[in-house]
Amino acid sequence: MPTGPYPQQMTYPSYGYGYTAQDMLNRPMSNQLQQNNSNSLMTVLVNSEDEVNNYPVAAGFTVMLVDFSHNKFWLKSTAMNGVPQPPRVFTISEISQQPAQIQNGSNVTREEFDALNSKLTQLIASLGGND
Repeated sequence: MPTGPYPQQMTYPSYGYGYTAQDMLNRPMSNQLQQNNSNSLMTVLVNSEDEVNNYPVAAGFTVMLVDFSHNKFWLKSTAMNGVPQPPRVFTISEISQQPAQIQNGSNVTREEFDALNSKLTQLIASLGGND
Protein backbone atom coordinates (compact mmCIF):
# COMPACT_ATOMS: atom_id res chain seq x y z
CA MET A 1 0.00 0.00 0.00
CA PRO A 2 2.69 2.59 0.71
CA THR A 3 3.78 4.22 -2.49
CA GLY A 4 6.74 6.04 -0.99
CA PRO A 5 9.00 6.18 2.02
CA TYR A 6 6.90 8.75 3.91
CA PRO A 7 3.38 8.42 5.35
CA GLN A 8 2.21 11.47 3.38
CA GLN A 9 2.68 9.49 0.20
CA MET A 10 0.67 6.50 1.44
CA THR A 11 -2.69 5.65 -0.05
CA TYR A 12 -5.56 5.10 2.36
CA PRO A 13 -8.68 2.93 1.96
CA SER A 14 -12.07 4.63 1.52
CA TYR A 15 -14.08 2.31 3.86
CA GLY A 16 -17.06 2.54 1.46
CA TYR A 17 -18.20 6.00 2.63
CA GLY A 18 -16.66 8.09 -0.16
CA TYR A 19 -13.98 9.41 2.19
CA THR A 20 -10.52 8.06 2.64
CA ALA A 21 -8.91 7.85 6.07
CA GLN A 22 -6.66 10.76 5.04
CA ASP A 23 -9.75 12.85 4.19
CA MET A 24 -11.12 12.18 7.66
CA LEU A 25 -7.83 13.20 9.27
CA ASN A 26 -7.68 16.43 7.29
CA ARG A 27 -11.27 17.48 8.06
CA PRO A 28 -11.59 20.32 10.58
CA MET A 29 -13.15 19.45 13.92
CA SER A 30 -16.87 20.11 14.15
CA ASN A 31 -18.02 23.25 15.94
CA GLN A 32 -19.55 21.10 18.66
CA LEU A 33 -16.14 19.76 19.65
CA GLN A 34 -14.43 23.14 19.40
CA GLN A 35 -16.88 24.96 21.65
CA ASN A 36 -16.25 25.15 25.36
CA ASN A 37 -18.99 23.24 27.11
CA SER A 38 -19.15 25.73 30.00
CA ASN A 39 -22.96 25.85 30.06
CA SER A 40 -23.27 22.35 31.47
CA LEU A 41 -21.91 21.35 34.85
CA MET A 42 -21.13 17.70 35.47
CA THR A 43 -21.93 16.46 38.99
CA VAL A 44 -20.05 13.55 40.54
CA LEU A 45 -20.72 11.91 43.92
CA VAL A 46 -17.57 11.33 46.00
CA ASN A 47 -16.89 9.84 49.42
CA SER A 48 -13.85 11.77 50.59
CA GLU A 49 -11.62 14.75 49.95
CA ASP A 50 -8.98 12.37 48.57
CA GLU A 51 -11.37 11.44 45.76
CA VAL A 52 -11.85 15.16 45.05
CA ASN A 53 -8.11 15.75 44.84
CA ASN A 54 -7.57 12.75 42.57
CA TYR A 55 -10.55 13.33 40.26
CA PRO A 56 -9.33 14.35 36.77
CA VAL A 57 -11.00 17.33 35.06
CA ALA A 58 -10.64 17.93 31.32
CA ALA A 59 -9.12 21.19 30.10
CA GLY A 60 -11.63 24.04 30.11
CA PHE A 61 -14.23 22.24 32.22
CA THR A 62 -15.68 22.55 35.72
CA VAL A 63 -16.97 19.59 37.73
CA MET A 64 -19.11 19.65 40.86
CA LEU A 65 -17.98 16.95 43.28
CA VAL A 66 -20.54 16.27 46.03
CA ASP A 67 -19.98 14.46 49.33
CA PHE A 68 -23.35 14.15 51.09
CA SER A 69 -21.89 12.28 54.07
CA HIS A 70 -19.80 15.34 54.99
CA ASN A 71 -22.31 17.94 53.64
CA LYS A 72 -19.74 19.49 51.28
CA PHE A 73 -19.33 20.06 47.59
CA TRP A 74 -16.37 21.20 45.55
CA LEU A 75 -16.14 23.04 42.23
CA LYS A 76 -13.03 21.79 40.52
CA SER A 77 -11.92 23.54 37.31
CA THR A 78 -9.16 23.25 34.78
CA ALA A 79 -8.09 26.16 32.59
CA MET A 80 -8.22 25.87 28.79
CA ASN A 81 -4.47 25.17 28.73
CA GLY A 82 -4.94 22.19 31.08
CA VAL A 83 -3.66 23.85 34.27
CA PRO A 84 -5.84 22.75 37.22
CA GLN A 85 -7.29 25.47 39.46
CA PRO A 86 -7.52 24.99 43.23
CA PRO A 87 -10.90 23.42 44.08
CA ARG A 88 -13.41 25.70 45.80
CA VAL A 89 -15.23 24.06 48.71
CA PHE A 90 -18.76 24.83 49.92
CA THR A 91 -20.98 23.45 52.66
CA ILE A 92 -24.40 21.97 52.04
CA SER A 93 -27.09 23.02 54.48
CA GLU A 94 -30.81 22.50 54.38
CA ILE A 95 -32.96 25.58 54.33
CA SER A 96 -35.97 24.69 56.45
CA GLN A 97 -39.17 26.65 56.57
CA GLN A 98 -39.61 28.28 59.95
CA PRO A 99 -43.16 28.21 61.34
CA ALA A 100 -44.79 31.60 61.40
CA GLN A 101 -44.16 33.18 64.75
CA ILE A 102 -46.99 34.95 66.49
CA GLN A 103 -46.11 38.48 67.44
CA ASN A 104 -46.54 39.58 71.03
CA GLY A 105 -49.94 41.09 71.69
CA SER A 106 -51.75 38.97 69.10
CA ASN A 107 -52.28 36.01 71.43
CA VAL A 108 -55.71 35.48 72.97
CA THR A 109 -56.43 34.02 76.35
CA ARG A 110 -58.60 30.97 76.82
CA GLU A 111 -61.35 33.17 78.31
CA GLU A 112 -61.34 35.47 75.25
CA PHE A 113 -61.50 32.44 72.94
CA ASP A 114 -64.38 30.86 74.86
CA ALA A 115 -66.32 34.18 74.84
CA LEU A 116 -65.85 34.52 71.07
CA ASN A 117 -66.82 30.88 70.56
CA SER A 118 -70.05 31.32 72.52
CA LYS A 119 -70.95 34.48 70.53
CA LEU A 120 -70.31 32.54 67.29
CA THR A 121 -72.48 29.67 68.48
CA GLN A 122 -75.31 32.11 69.36
CA LEU A 123 -74.99 33.80 65.96
CA ILE A 124 -75.16 30.48 64.12
CA ALA A 125 -78.20 29.43 66.19
CA SER A 126 -80.00 32.73 65.46
CA LEU A 127 -79.41 32.22 61.72
CA GLY A 128 -80.99 28.76 61.92
CA GLY A 129 -77.77 26.79 61.52
CA ASN A 130 -76.46 23.82 63.47
CA ASP A 131 -79.69 21.89 63.38
